[in-house]
Amino acid sequence: MSKQKALVYDIICNSPRHMNASEIYDLAKEKLPNISFGTVYRNLNVLVQDGDIMRIAIDKCPDRFDKNPMAHHHMICTKCGNVIDVFKDDSNDIREIEEHMGAQITEYIISMKCICKQCLQMD
Repeated sequence: MSKQKALVYDIICNSPRHMNASEIYDLAKEKLPNISFGTVYRNLNVLVQDGDIMRIAIDKCPDRFDKNPMAHHHMICTKCGNVIDVFKDDSNDIREIEEHMGAQITEYIISMKCICKQCLQMD
């Protein structure tokens, strides 16, 4: 693993939230001033392809990156843009869908739009 890739991975793993590529780049530049945005983006793609992190696609917004590559859902606040992990043991549901459809599910992504707890409290 190159030092650039290790730095990008470390930034994502130590973040309490789901950052976009620009935010990751800004933090990486503090540690490696000569790192380019292209290098950060390429390493994000490699980490996603290798299954080390998860890409979260959000309509009309930059992709976010999640340190947890295991299948789980996300809620996206339509007011502040916060991305919230949602964990549920739904392995039985997935097996039922596989059996019904006669297919093997290799990956699934569910994103729900919401108004988060903090935004609701501000209203």
